[in-house]
Amino acid sequence: MDTRVRIRLRPVTDTRAPCCDVTVGYITRGIVLDQEQWLEFMIRPDQGSSVDITVRHRGKTEAEYQTLRALAITIEEIEINGIADPRFVWQGQFHPEYPHWEPDRGALDTHYLGFNGTWRLTITIPAYTWMHQILGLGWIYD
Repeated sequence: MDTRVRIRLRPVTDTRAPCCDVTVGYITRGIVLDQEQWLEFMIRPDQGSSVDITVRHRGKTEAEYQTLRALAITIEEIEINGIADPRFVWQGQFHPEYPHWEPDRGALDTHYLGFNGTWRLTITIPAYTWMHQILGLGWIYD
């Protein structure tokens, strides 16, 4: 079942551009995020399967944590088959890799990736059924 996924990312930085790996299903792209940009993926998952959409923020050094300089990524928007809603982004969770001095607080419900770590959103196929449930559009009859 052809599924088009677009994700809009924005860098938050006052030093250098953040690095990340974006994966949708079985396709991964590594990018240096020097400006806000849309990334587009076309996947063909099987009906009834799940697809992970992940953004892995990487490369932030311990020195950059300690200087409190801005170096983060925000996930601004997710679009699936031409449909976008802020609630799509809100369904994801960020699993930070905390620096050794920071207590582990587990996964965070945020679209702001200030630590190294992975943000993950899992959708089910067909995506329209998943969207229907997330948006609370009522009953789905089989």
